[in-house]
This record gives sequence, structure tokens and C-alpha cells, in this order.
Amino acid sequence: MVLDNQIRGSLSGWLVVLWMLFLKYFRNLTMIQTPLPVLAAMFEMLGFQLLRMALLAELQIRTYHEAQNRPTYVTRRILRR
Repeated sequence: MVLDNQIRGSLSGWLVVLWMLFLKYFRNLTMIQTPLPVLAAMFEMLGFQLLRMALLAELQIRTYHEAQNRPTYVTRRILRR
């Protein structure tokens, strides 16, 4: 879930950058006339923050399960058909 969000955030930033380049070179608009540089930077920071949150969550989950000294999943019984 978090990986999807961080990819979406980073991809959104790069799409905005590509749109900015299109507007600059094919439509002759300056970047001062649009809010796109701020939007691109915001999406890139969002993707980076989601990546950091995912890494911190992974570290926290591993620490929690290793501190208990027991397996993460315990199977009570196996059902057969």
C-alpha cells in the first residue's frame, strides 16, 4: 500500500516535470506563469516522505516481532479437504 503511494507521488512529480518541459519548449510558456514548479517539488517531496515512512514502519515491525522471541505467525492446525 505504501509502496503504491510513494510510486504514485514520485510518478506524479515526474509527470508534472514532463508537462512543464512540454509547456516551456512547445507552447513557449515561462514557468513563472504557472504553479507547476511548486507542484512538481511538492509531489517529489511527498514520494520521498512516503518512502521514509515505509522504511520506518518496516523497522518498527521487525523490532516488535524480534523482541517477542516467537514466530510471527503460528499455525494451530492444518485443514485438509
